[in-house]
Amino acid sequence: MSRKVVSIKATLVLGLLLAFQSNGFCRRDSTQKYFVDGISIGLTTKGISLGTEVGLRNLKKVKFGIYSHFLRFHQTQQINFEENSSIDIFPKINTLTLGLSTYYYPFKKKNFRLAAGVSGELIQKYQVKLSTQTGLKTGGLEIAKDDFGEISFGIKWSRVRPYLGIGFGQMNLRKRLSGAVDIGCYYMGSPQLQINYEGFLETTTIDTEIKKIERNMKGYSFYPLISLSMRYKLKS
Repeated sequence: MSRKVVSIKATLVLGLLLAFQSNGFCRRDSTQKYFVDGISIGLTTKGISLGTEVGLRNLKKVKFGIYSHFLRFHQTQQINFEENSSIDIFPKINTLTLGLSTYYYPFKKKNFRLAAGVSGELIQKYQVKLSTQTGLKTGGLEIAKDDFGEISFGIKWSRVRPYLGIGFGQMNLRKRLSGAVDIGCYYMGSPQLQINYEGFLETTTIDTEIKKIERNMKGYSFYPLISLSMRYKLKS
Protein backbone atom coordinates (compact mmCIF):
# COMPACT_ATOMS: atom_id res chain seq x y z
CA MET A 1 0.00 0.00 0.00
CA SER A 2 1.62 3.27 -1.13
CA ARG A 3 1.98 6.30 1.12
CA LYS A 4 -0.29 8.25 -1.30
CA VAL A 5 -3.14 5.74 -0.96
CA VAL A 6 -2.77 5.67 2.85
CA SER A 7 -2.88 9.47 2.92
CA ILE A 8 -6.01 9.56 0.75
CA LYS A 9 -7.85 7.07 2.96
CA ALA A 10 -6.85 8.93 6.13
CA THR A 11 -8.10 12.18 4.56
CA LEU A 12 -11.43 10.54 3.67
CA VAL A 13 -11.89 9.38 7.26
CA LEU A 14 -11.17 12.87 8.57
CA GLY A 15 -13.58 14.33 6.02
CA LEU A 16 -16.31 11.93 7.18
CA LEU A 17 -15.86 13.03 10.79
CA LEU A 18 -15.89 16.71 9.85
CA ALA A 19 -19.04 16.20 7.78
CA PHE A 20 -20.95 15.37 10.95
CA GLN A 21 -19.78 18.65 12.43
CA SER A 22 -20.59 20.83 9.44
CA ASN A 23 -24.18 19.73 8.83
CA GLY A 24 -25.73 21.19 11.94
CA PHE A 25 -25.65 17.98 13.97
CA CYS A 26 -23.84 19.60 16.89
CA ARG A 27 -26.52 22.20 17.69
CA ARG A 28 -28.25 21.30 20.93
CA ASP A 29 -31.73 22.73 20.35
CA SER A 30 -34.72 21.04 21.96
CA THR A 31 -36.10 19.69 18.66
CA GLN A 32 -33.10 17.48 17.89
CA LYS A 33 -33.10 13.86 18.96
CA TYR A 34 -29.32 13.65 18.77
CA PHE A 35 -26.27 15.90 18.78
CA VAL A 36 -22.53 15.68 18.10
CA ASP A 37 -20.34 16.83 20.98
CA GLY A 38 -17.23 17.79 19.01
CA ILE A 39 -14.17 16.37 17.33
CA SER A 40 -11.31 14.71 19.19
CA ILE A 41 -7.67 13.91 18.49
CA GLY A 42 -5.37 11.71 20.53
CA LEU A 43 -2.42 9.40 20.90
CA THR A 44 -3.01 5.68 21.41
CA THR A 45 -1.20 2.36 21.29
CA LYS A 46 -2.73 2.04 17.79
CA GLY A 47 -1.29 5.35 16.62
CA ILE A 48 -2.93 8.73 16.08
CA SER A 49 -6.68 8.85 16.64
CA LEU A 50 -9.46 11.06 15.27
CA GLY A 51 -13.04 10.78 16.41
CA THR A 52 -16.35 12.23 17.48
CA GLU A 53 -19.16 11.32 19.90
CA VAL A 54 -22.90 11.36 19.24
CA GLY A 55 -25.43 11.73 22.07
CA LEU A 56 -29.17 10.98 22.16
CA ARG A 57 -31.45 13.20 24.21
CA ASN A 58 -33.55 10.31 25.51
CA LEU A 59 -30.44 8.35 26.58
CA LYS A 60 -28.65 10.59 29.05
CA LYS A 61 -26.09 7.99 30.12
CA VAL A 62 -25.18 6.66 26.67
CA LYS A 63 -23.07 8.08 23.86
CA PHE A 64 -21.85 6.63 20.58
CA GLY A 65 -18.38 7.13 19.17
CA ILE A 66 -17.03 7.12 15.62
CA TYR A 67 -13.25 7.02 15.43
CA SER A 68 -10.23 6.28 13.32
CA HIS A 69 -6.68 5.14 14.19
CA PHE A 70 -3.67 5.59 11.93
CA LEU A 71 -0.18 4.16 12.42
CA ARG A 72 2.87 4.15 10.16
CA PHE A 73 6.35 2.93 11.16
CA HIS A 74 9.19 2.37 8.65
CA GLN A 75 12.23 3.22 10.79
CA THR A 76 15.21 0.96 10.05
CA GLN A 77 16.71 -0.72 13.13
CA GLN A 78 20.07 -2.42 13.72
CA ILE A 79 21.01 -5.06 16.28
CA ASN A 80 24.73 -5.26 17.04
CA PHE A 81 26.49 -8.46 18.06
CA GLU A 82 30.06 -9.32 18.94
CA GLU A 83 33.07 -8.81 16.66
CA ASN A 84 31.42 -5.94 14.72
CA SER A 85 28.62 -8.06 13.32
CA SER A 86 25.04 -6.81 13.06
CA ILE A 87 21.58 -7.52 11.66
CA ASP A 88 19.56 -4.86 9.85
CA ILE A 89 15.81 -4.79 10.46
CA PHE A 90 13.47 -3.08 7.98
CA PRO A 91 9.93 -2.85 9.41
CA LYS A 92 6.91 -1.85 7.33
CA ILE A 93 3.90 -1.21 9.55
CA ASN A 94 0.87 0.56 8.09
CA THR A 95 -2.58 0.45 9.69
CA LEU A 96 -5.78 2.42 9.24
CA THR A 97 -8.73 1.57 11.49
CA LEU A 98 -12.34 2.75 11.43
CA GLY A 99 -14.47 1.89 14.47
CA LEU A 100 -17.74 2.37 16.33
CA SER A 101 -18.10 2.44 20.11
CA THR A 102 -20.86 2.70 22.69
CA TYR A 103 -20.05 4.54 25.92
CA TYR A 104 -22.11 4.06 29.05
CA TYR A 105 -21.79 6.50 31.97
CA PRO A 106 -23.22 4.61 35.00
CA PHE A 107 -22.75 7.40 37.54
CA LYS A 108 -24.51 10.72 37.40
CA LYS A 109 -22.14 13.71 37.12
CA LYS A 110 -19.13 11.36 36.95
CA ASN A 111 -16.65 10.94 34.11
CA PHE A 112 -16.20 7.17 34.49
CA ARG A 113 -17.50 5.19 31.52
CA LEU A 114 -17.73 1.66 30.15
CA ALA A 115 -17.01 1.07 26.48
CA ALA A 116 -17.83 -1.62 23.94
CA GLY A 117 -17.47 -1.55 20.20
CA VAL A 118 -16.07 -3.01 17.01
CA SER A 119 -13.44 -1.84 14.54
CA GLY A 120 -12.50 -2.67 10.97
CA GLU A 121 -8.95 -2.64 9.64
CA LEU A 122 -9.10 -0.77 6.32
CA ILE A 123 -5.32 -1.13 5.99
CA GLN A 124 -3.35 -3.86 7.75
CA LYS A 125 0.32 -4.36 6.99
CA TYR A 126 2.81 -5.85 9.49
CA GLN A 127 5.99 -6.85 7.67
CA VAL A 128 9.67 -7.12 8.63
CA LYS A 129 12.74 -7.83 6.49
CA LEU A 130 16.05 -9.02 7.98
CA SER A 131 19.47 -8.92 6.34
CA THR A 132 23.10 -8.34 7.28
CA GLN A 133 25.98 -6.47 5.70
CA THR A 134 28.59 -7.94 8.05
CA GLY A 135 27.56 -11.53 8.60
CA LEU A 136 26.49 -12.81 12.01
CA LYS A 137 28.84 -13.82 14.84
CA THR A 138 27.41 -14.53 18.28
CA GLY A 139 27.82 -17.20 20.96
CA GLY A 140 29.92 -19.48 18.77
CA LEU A 141 27.46 -19.16 15.86
CA GLU A 142 29.00 -17.77 12.70
CA ILE A 143 27.06 -17.12 9.49
CA ALA A 144 28.59 -15.35 6.51
CA LYS A 145 26.70 -12.50 4.81
CA ASP A 146 25.88 -14.51 1.68
CA ASP A 147 24.79 -17.53 3.74
CA PHE A 148 22.47 -15.42 5.89
CA GLY A 149 20.62 -14.19 2.82
CA GLU A 150 17.38 -12.30 3.36
CA ILE A 151 14.38 -13.11 5.54
CA SER A 152 10.97 -11.48 5.14
CA PHE A 153 7.96 -12.27 7.27
CA GLY A 154 4.57 -10.76 7.89
CA ILE A 155 1.51 -11.40 10.00
CA LYS A 156 -2.19 -10.82 9.45
CA TRP A 157 -5.01 -10.79 11.98
CA SER A 158 -8.76 -10.59 11.60
CA ARG A 159 -9.91 -7.35 9.99
CA VAL A 160 -12.98 -7.17 12.28
CA ARG A 161 -12.07 -6.73 15.96
CA PRO A 162 -14.42 -6.39 18.97
CA TYR A 163 -13.42 -4.08 21.80
CA LEU A 164 -14.12 -3.76 25.54
CA GLY A 165 -12.76 -1.14 27.88
CA ILE A 166 -13.18 1.48 30.57
CA GLY A 167 -12.30 5.14 30.68
CA PHE A 168 -12.82 8.64 31.94
CA GLY A 169 -14.46 10.96 29.44
CA GLN A 170 -15.65 14.57 29.40
CA MET A 171 -12.97 15.81 31.79
CA ASN A 172 -13.33 19.58 31.33
CA LEU A 173 -10.07 21.45 30.79
CA ARG A 174 -11.37 24.74 29.40
CA LYS A 175 -14.63 26.16 28.10
CA ARG A 176 -14.75 24.05 24.92
CA LEU A 177 -11.84 21.72 25.60
CA SER A 178 -12.12 18.39 27.41
CA GLY A 179 -9.97 15.31 27.81
CA ALA A 180 -10.48 11.56 27.94
CA VAL A 181 -8.47 8.53 29.01
CA ASP A 182 -9.42 5.03 27.85
CA ILE A 183 -7.96 1.61 28.62
CA GLY A 184 -9.22 -1.53 26.95
CA CYS A 185 -8.49 -4.49 24.72
CA TYR A 186 -9.18 -5.61 21.16
CA TYR A 187 -9.59 -9.25 20.19
CA MET A 188 -7.71 -9.75 16.91
CA GLY A 189 -8.56 -13.38 16.16
CA SER A 190 -6.06 -15.98 14.97
CA PRO A 191 -2.79 -14.95 13.27
CA GLN A 192 -1.70 -15.93 9.79
CA LEU A 193 2.07 -15.95 9.19
CA GLN A 194 3.81 -15.41 5.87
CA ILE A 195 7.54 -16.16 5.58
CA ASN A 196 9.85 -15.79 2.57
CA TYR A 197 13.57 -16.46 2.80
CA GLU A 198 16.79 -17.37 1.08
CA GLY A 199 20.04 -18.44 2.69
CA PHE A 200 20.60 -20.60 5.77
CA LEU A 201 16.88 -21.02 6.56
CA GLU A 202 16.56 -23.09 3.38
CA THR A 203 18.33 -25.91 5.24
CA THR A 204 15.74 -25.90 8.05
CA THR A 205 12.21 -27.29 8.41
CA ILE A 206 10.66 -23.95 9.30
CA ASP A 207 7.87 -24.33 6.70
CA THR A 208 6.51 -27.33 8.59
CA GLU A 209 6.52 -25.36 11.84
CA ILE A 210 4.35 -22.44 10.63
CA LYS A 211 1.06 -23.87 11.92
CA LYS A 212 2.64 -24.64 15.29
CA ILE A 213 3.98 -21.08 15.54
CA GLU A 214 0.54 -19.69 14.68
CA ARG A 215 -1.06 -21.77 17.43
CA ASN A 216 1.53 -20.57 19.95
CA MET A 217 0.83 -16.96 18.97
CA LYS A 218 -2.89 -17.16 19.79
CA GLY A 219 -2.03 -16.00 23.28
CA TYR A 220 -1.15 -12.63 21.70
CA SER A 221 -4.59 -12.21 20.10
CA PHE A 222 -5.59 -9.59 22.68
CA TYR A 223 -4.23 -6.17 21.79
CA PRO A 224 -4.16 -3.61 24.64
CA LEU A 225 -5.40 -0.10 23.95
CA ILE A 226 -4.33 2.94 25.94
CA SER A 227 -5.74 6.21 24.62
CA LEU A 228 -5.19 9.84 25.65
CA SER A 229 -7.38 12.26 23.70
CA MET A 230 -8.60 15.84 23.69
CA ARG A 231 -11.99 16.94 22.38
CA TYR A 232 -12.95 20.36 21.09
CA LYS A 233 -16.62 21.34 21.05
CA LEU A 234 -17.18 23.18 17.76
CA LYS A 235 -20.59 24.65 18.62
CA SER A 236 -22.64 25.24 21.73
